Amino acid sequence: MSRRNGDRARFQKERKRKMLRRQRVQSLINAGRAVAAKAPDASDASDAPEAAKA
Repeated sequence: MSRRNGDRARFQKERKRKMLRRQRVQSLINAGRAVAAKAPDASDASDAPEAAKA
């Protein structure tokens, strides 16, 4: 640790860790939303052929 820069290296590492963690969390949330959005469409698609048969 230099007198001039202080703990800059440590803070930069922590800042990068925080940013990467936020990106991972956001990608996980978005993936969950995509799966949730597809689930109702899949059930509607499976009902459509039955309606066409009747």
